[in-house]
Amino acid sequence: MSGNARLEGDTAIKARHYLRLITDRLDQAGVRYCLDGGTLLGIAREGRLLPWDDDIDLFVDGCDADKLQRCRFPLWLKGLRVRTEYYNENHHVLKKGLLRVVKFRNRKRLISRGDVLLDAIVKYADDKFYYWSVGMSEIVYKKVPRIYYDQLDYIDFDGKRYPVPADLDGYLTCRYGDWKTPVAEWNYMKDDKAKFRVEN
Repeated sequence: MSGNARLEGDTAIKARHYLRLITDRLDQAGVRYCLDGGTLLGIAREGRLLPWDDDIDLFVDGCDADKLQRCRFPLWLKGLRVRTEYYNENHHVLKKGLLRVVKFRNRKRLISRGDVLLDAIVKYADDKFYYWSVGMSEIVYKKVPRIYYDQLDYIDFDGKRYPVPADLDGYLTCRYGDWKTPVAEWNYMKDDKAKFRVEN
């Protein structure tokens, strides 16, 4: 969700470091998460972070939102800037006041933000789907069937086993269609097949 640098060269090296640092902390805290979005797509298809991507994406189960919150301070002590966003209106299982996303950035100095952004996107489930939203001034709602996040497996990347949806092909097809063909200009607000219209 909009970092300020492409994940290539030194930025990609730092991004891999911070992905490991943050997920190690989530593992220690017992947070249920998996690789998501363009991060999952790049690692599954090409064994790398996509060089045209500008952030790292994780799914975090809404049941573990409190555990994720408790990871903020330890990761701030590790040199990360941490910002949280909450839902400000009700939509189905997405209730006002619930944690929406935790944004982790590296720090260049004590307060200035760095070039690596990791979004831990909190998704909430009903009986059939997980739901979340993206965007700020314009909000886009998304959902995927529960099976994709309820059943996880692992993928090896950069010396660590990361959780991923067990039905990896089904999940990536659900989000991207023909996910095996690279598309550098994909727009997460418009092109994601998980988006749906909210009925008023």
